[in-house]
Amino acid sequence: MVLATGEDALEFLQGQLTQDLSQLADSEGAYGFLLTAKGRVFGDAFLCRIDQERWQIVSWSLAAEQLMARLEAYIVADDVELSDETVRWRGWRVGGGSVAGELGLSGESELRELDPAPDLALGWRYLLGRADQTFEWPEEWGEGTTDAFEAVRIQQGWPSVPTDLGEGDFPQEGGRHLHAVSFTKGCYLGQEVMARLAATGRVRRALGRVQGSGPAPTGEVTLMQADKKVGALRSRINLPAPAGWLGLTMIQLAHFDPGKPLATDQGQALEFDGLVGG
Repeated sequence: MVLATGEDALEFLQGQLTQDLSQLADSEGAYGFLLTAKGRVFGDAFLCRIDQERWQIVSWSLAAEQLMARLEAYIVADDVELSDETVRWRGWRVGGGSVAGELGLSGESELRELDPAPDLALGWRYLLGRADQTFEWPEEWGEGTTDAFEAVRIQQGWPSVPTDLGEGDFPQEGGRHLHAVSFTKGCYLGQEVMARLAATGRVRRALGRVQGSGPAPTGEVTLMQADKKVGALRSRINLPAPAGWLGLTMIQLAHFDPGKPLATDQGQALEFDGLVGG
């Protein structure tokens, strides 16, 4: 977690994140991307406003040193200071609906609820709390496994950065522009590419859901239709036997026919469950 402070903090961060920060009130947050100049995904982050001159930048895809190096490269004459506060905070992923009411969270709480897409009812979100505090969890809560959360994420078609959307990908290819990119806020790094893709409405690739029987394949996996390469498998998770596994794959739209059989380059038959994002 990185803390950004200074008189120009809001203006500077507004020029870095794809999401609009200008309308946030104190204690509110927004989820978005940090892009390259070519509009590719560098990383994703939650921006939490403490007040106009103090912002928490929370990212699970970028280590604090990566995040700070990226931001510092664009600080010229801005009154902005960055500090690594990772050791002062802890994060959890929790399931179910909004937990703010259940935990009694308010704007003054030291425990923050971070939901990347409140309108989607993802069924999971993150909590951020101070490392030196003890929190009382509801008695009926149980401890979940990483695999259980990953199965829900993949089933819902929510891509992970950088596994599913990384340095070679556009947010639009994972449907994440619908929830993490503002097309009205004005300039930010990569904004021209986002605007051009929005105007044309065309991308050459898109993430899709797949499932297979048996254990999930490991390593780099190419998806095939007959002798034609149509995609590459990204996230995958084994389900409790005998349910098989779920995965997300980057599909080459020009070569893919959803009506034809799909298999891995290892010969394992797959079922295609549609593109993500809608």
